[in-house]
Amino acid sequence: MAKCQVNTDLTEGCVTVLSPMDRANLFPDLGEVIYLNHASSGPLPFPAREHMKTLIDDLRFGDLHWDFWLERLSEFRNHASRLLGCEPSEIASTNNTTTG
Repeated sequence: MAKCQVNTDLTEGCVTVLSPMDRANLFPDLGEVIYLNHASSGPLPFPAREHMKTLIDDLRFGDLHWDFWLERLSEFRNHASRLLGCEPSEIASTNNTTTG
């Protein structure tokens, strides 16, 4: 499997192998902890946490930017479909695996 660069802007590329430095940059709060409970909620990578803070700030007045969020969902489907080798229409977003 080809080794990909860690892409912290989440716009293209892939992550297949994390070096210790990549792990430290993406999960700075874990220190020397190795988190293995991947089937539930877990620590967020730093770039995801920063993006979420921006999104939460935008929601302080409600969902006034619905068209903006529909565009983000479309972008997500496009990126995920390229990663998985399928069509964007085959990508669904759910709360969790229990819901979906």
